[in-house]
Amino acid sequence: PQADQVTAHRLRLLNTNEMPDPERHAANPINYATAGESITLSSAQAKTVSRVLTSGSSYQWDWTEYEADSCATDYGVKLIFHRGDRDIEAWLCFNCDDLLVFEPKQNQFVVEVYKFIYIRDELADVVRELFPDDEAIQDL
Repeated sequence: PQADQVTAHRLRLLNTNEMPDPERHAANPINYATAGESITLSSAQAKTVSRVLTSGSSYQWDWTEYEADSCATDYGVKLIFHRGDRDIEAWLCFNCDDLLVFEPKQNQFVVEVYKFIYIRDELADVVRELFPDDEAIQDL
């Protein structure tokens, strides 16, 4: 089933003294705040992100390559898929190509981390369209 609407939100990591869970730092979504207004994806953009995020071939399943990954996770964009009264959030870290899937009403992770290396370029293209004035996003 497709979402009724998909919105994008730019994220910022809170300062350590503001964090509800400083021990988990960047790994915990509660340590982030939205920055700026939400942006509603066009129908074409929503179809693109839905298609690539729901395909099993989009992800790196062999984690042996990433065991020594020393990436500092920094979720920069959150996509929210709205359907009726249910929301599913997809948090994207373009530093590590990590995807975190979260269901806020249940306050639970659906998927803790996927490596989205195979769809990084398609996701980055859409995100650059959504945030044209954001220098960090444009540099993806």
